[in-house]
Amino acid sequence: MNDKKYVLQYVEAVNPVESKKMYWAKRIYIIIWILIIFFSLILQENIFIALSGMSKILLILLGIIIWGMDLKQARIPSELIIQFEKEYMSLFRKKHFYSRKNIIQELDTFKYDEIKECTYDRKNQKIMLKGKFHSLVYKYSKDGSLEKEPCFDDDRTGFRYFYTNLDQTDIVNEITTHSPIEVIIIN
Repeated sequence: MNDKKYVLQYVEAVNPVESKKMYWAKRIYIIIWILIIFFSLILQENIFIALSGMSKILLILLGIIIWGMDLKQARIPSELIIQFEKEYMSLFRKKHFYSRKNIIQELDTFKYDEIKECTYDRKNQKIMLKGKFHSLVYKYSKDGSLEKEPCFDDDRTGFRYFYTNLDQTDIVNEITTHSPIEVIIIN
């Protein structure tokens, strides 16, 4: 392990923000099911059973298609800066899209002695860090500017992960070389 600061510019794979069409298709589908359940309770009769066989099949297929399309979306590249220091490592995401309306900048700092486990899932190409970490989060305003005050600045116990399938860097080697963390490889 090096005692010097080491910064790795990394390209992680993130799920894309769903389109407005997909957003509304999901909401309408859920509303249809809520109405079926609501009217079943009000009328004390199972409305789904009263539907024709073809309607039942179409309703179920529609759900499979909507959520199936969502699962088939390819991950897109996003910059992740991994910084290794003598006592800690940090993960910095300049723009992380949780949803169309929830775009944040986050800095997660892990002290090496507070990391309980670091795993690399070969099948899913995912690095997961588990333990206690400090999280500093800023939201982006609607106009695209970063808010001056963080919306979250606190210690957390949990996990952080990132996908590795878009970057050719041997991330397991980078972590074990520049930190005292032992990476457990699964799958």
